[in-house]
Amino acid sequence: MIAKSRSIILNATKSIFLYKINRMNWQENIVSNPEIMFGKHCIKGTRIPVDLVVEKLANGETIEYFLTAYPRLTKEDVFACLQYAASSVRNETIYAA
Repeated sequence: MIAKSRSIILNATKSIFLYKINRMNWQENIVSNPEIMFGKHCIKGTRIPVDLVVEKLANGETIEYFLTAYPRLTKEDVFACLQYAASSVRNETIYAA
């Protein structure tokens, strides 16, 4: 019974977290400033570019890696990078050759 209750609590917590991530706006966590990293989109308050995060995730790094390697980052920052990437691709215009 305790295991079932714990499972319910963990699932509820995960659902709340995912809801918050889906509702978050990547613009709150990602900024572009010509004075920082030549204007590349970076995580707010850092010099960590979005493309670095997305590339490392694509190569198999975990969110826990980022939280350990870059203590100032949050899960929300990492998810904001993915949302930024998705938004960039979603708004891409493809022209037929």
